[in-house]
Amino acid sequence: MSSSSQATEKGLGQIGITTARDHADLILEDYPDPDQQFRRLTLDSHAAKRHLRKLIEQDVINVTEKKADWFEYSVDERAYNAAKTARENRDPLLPCGHSGMIHLRDGRGFVCSYWNCSKIFDRQEIADWRAEQ
Repeated sequence: MSSSSQATEKGLGQIGITTARDHADLILEDYPDPDQQFRRLTLDSHAAKRHLRKLIEQDVINVTEKKADWFEYSVDERAYNAAKTARENRDPLLPCGHSGMIHLRDGRGFVCSYWNCSKIFDRQEIADWRAEQ
């Protein structure tokens, strides 16, 4: 049984699984592990702060405690596992291990669109790396 089937059966839902897959790098690199609580204020990543509300709405992030002046959150373990499986099984397009890219019209090549990476690769560099895979 796939991890998405297991997560769906355990209540995460297809929307949560799809969101976790679509935001795998963000979930795995910019949020704490599921066993750690966090506050929005403690997140280093602007992208993590910006996506927090959406991930809560999609059940990827859980509100674990409501304090007097703030909330504490944790990453849903099922969503974390779905994100981890998605990243392990994806075929990255770029040598940096990410899949999103933006074509730079100035002739420099392609830039990784993951906010914390932004490495630039030329077409031949990508082709050579892909041929080695």
